[in-house]
Amino acid sequence: MAQDKKITLDDVSRGIDKGLITIDQQRVSGLERLQTVRNAKATSLGREQARLAAKYGADHPRVLALTAKVELNRGLVNDLVIETVKAKTEIPIADEGTWVLHGFVRDLNRIGLPKLTIALFDGREHEANWVRELGYACTNSLGYFKLTARKVDVERRVFLRVLNNQGQTIYCDSDPLTARGGQVDYREIITSGEARECSPPPPPASVTAVQWTVLGHVIDATGLVLADLTVSLSDKDQAFAARLGKTQTDLGSNFTFVYSADAFKDLIAKNPDLFLTVSGGTLKQPFTHPTALHFGPGKTDKVTVTVPTESTDQNHGPSADRLATAAVFCLVV
Repeated sequence: MAQDKKITLDDVSRGIDKGLITIDQQRVSGLERLQTVRNAKATSLGREQARLAAKYGADHPRVLALTAKVELNRGLVNDLVIETVKAKTEIPIADEGTWVLHGFVRDLNRIGLPKLTIALFDGREHEANWVRELGYACTNSLGYFKLTARKVDVERRVFLRVLNNQGQTIYCDSDPLTARGGQVDYREIITSGEARECSPPPPPASVTAVQWTVLGHVIDATGLVLADLTVSLSDKDQAFAARLGKTQTDLGSNFTFVYSADAFKDLIAKNPDLFLTVSGGTLKQPFTHPTALHFGPGKTDKVTVTVPTESTDQNHGPSADRLATAAVFCLVV
């Protein structure tokens, strides 16, 4: 008498996983075969286009119609390449305390962009902070990234940014993500690659007219960004130093001051020279930027503070923050 064979849930799970893997492999094979066909079609169309152009001229209706077919086929080939790369990409699995964010960063021609940093910030405004505990990721040669955050026991509302190797923001997601344990999120990002500030829409003119804004960036003589520095703004006599205050550079070595004209009427009346001073971090001593600034209601001053190389501490190993900053910009080949 035949014995009953029991099928466990693990057996079912393994069977499903094996089936999914087989389906993915078949899909990749099918896409690659279709690419081969389309590439052959592109060669054939290109030859026919060249023949007709030589016979009738580039502006002939038959040549123009064939040119349209060539462009359509080129678009199909690009789409097939993208879908093949996606099909070959393993889908991450997140356990209960892990959140995974993965996806691709591509240029306007949908070509993957390598060596870019994916980081998460607590807001969309320029002064938002990097959520360090969620980590960061770097894009590979195909533009793919996978950010894995472990021990996520509290939901966090965050915004994705893409930074280049100089710490400049080249993309800021307008839609927030929710970091949640046990969840996998996917993003496909298209960017021109041009550096830009990730700022909210400008305030109404009536508000802008009574504010003075100073946007800055700190680098050393070699162009390396210097994060986690203290930046202060003051006059030579230090009469307004306490009121003008201090701020910190962010992950990309950027800083921002915003002052209300109503609160500084006495400073505006005296119109003293104001100087930016940076200190802390790897600096051996404070450095004062030589160019004077002047309070200007409704004006925005943009300043790059270049610290001489000899002012930075190069005699000992970098701090943990410095290592994190260097790593997050994906400078390692």
